[in-house]
Amino acid sequence: MRSTIISLLILVFFTFCSLAQNPSDYWNEVHPPWGGTVQLTQLPSGTLYAQHPTKRAIFRSGDEGQNWTTLTHFADNPDLDFTFFTIGHAGGFYYKSNVWHKSNNEGASWTPLSNATSSFLRLVEMPSGTLIAYGNDNLFRSTDGGQTWAAVYPNGLSFISSSSLYLEIFPDQSIVLKAYGTNNLIFRSTDDGQTWTQRGLGQDYELEMITPDGAFILYNASGAPNLVNELVRQQLPSSPLVHVGDFLPITGYHFLSSGRILMSADEDLFYSDDDGLTWTVFHSSLGEIEHELIPNVQLTDGSFFCNVLDALHKSSDGGLTMNFSARGIDKPTVEQIRFLSDSSYMVSLPTGIWKTANKGANWNRILTEPSGDFEITPAGGILSLSNRKLFYAPPGSSQFTNISPTTSGIFAY
Repeated sequence: MRSTIISLLILVFFTFCSLAQNPSDYWNEVHPPWGGTVQLTQLPSGTLYAQHPTKRAIFRSGDEGQNWTTLTHFADNPDLDFTFFTIGHAGGFYYKSNVWHKSNNEGASWTPLSNATSSFLRLVEMPSGTLIAYGNDNLFRSTDGGQTWAAVYPNGLSFISSSSLYLEIFPDQSIVLKAYGTNNLIFRSTDDGQTWTQRGLGQDYELEMITPDGAFILYNASGAPNLVNELVRQQLPSSPLVHVGDFLPITGYHFLSSGRILMSADEDLFYSDDDGLTWTVFHSSLGEIEHELIPNVQLTDGSFFCNVLDALHKSSDGGLTMNFSARGIDKPTVEQIRFLSDSSYMVSLPTGIWKTANKGANWNRILTEPSGDFEITPAGGILSLSNRKLFYAPPGSSQFTNISPTTSGIFAY
């Protein structure tokens, strides 16, 4: 008996050592369902790039967002610093490590730019290929791919007292430097960075959008109790500020070809048909839930994109219908997981409940309602509390029925 016990202990010991030395033999990465909030860049050719803001992942689509392919160079490059990284609107990729580097082949190889770029804090690439950068108390412009740079302001911009600096391309292809601090300033160019105009916003306001008619939509960031969430419109620098509404911070906006402006704020969508003077609330097919409209991307048929439910969606009817458009983007937020067998599992994501029968090689979305908690009943059915409604699928079925125990079908919590 004693020898048997000793033999068992030795077997357990060597099994443990084997697990510790070869964890990959026992743990395998499972491919997740589609999802994840992304930033989009559109090239003049129509190619789309989606960048996850916190995970080292970039995806490409050549079919207007129907399918996405992972760019593997980034996952394979541990030295790449995503803190200073940008995808240019002419197709260049840029990141900073001492000096800025550029890639013309989606990150497969990199070339350092000139030593002058070591002081640049912000860099963007215009659709024309022109580079605009801010650093060393000045704006700089390059038309030769970043090898030589010309200062925009001969005397510099040392008078800027800013704690926050943003360099952005707006939908009208103007380039804007936002300098927010003791006195919020805007520097804007509408001719590819050749000439610039300066505009003061005062210490209380920040620029949210520039309307198709050229008006500034400003958000009151003072924190004053009577002005919290205030949105104002100013046509010209000398024009009065016109109060247009009280909104929670804007999460995104988009301009339709009809001239209508769409805006997302908190759990509502709004539209304006008078260049931002008045706003009307509406809801998409996904209901009252936070949307993030993406401003600088529009397809030839007028379709546009929106981050909602932690996944990219596309609308072709002015925002009324949001269709899932994240096939191939695999960086979702997994909220819950249940293992049905060694190869079959279910997960809940903000986009609903997904199920795989082959260890994640393929996933099917079996519940399209925004999903939170779900449980497997002893008999094998599925109960899900989704969007304040209770759904049930019987054993062996993926068809859900709303069984909420109230007359309205909605819980009152």
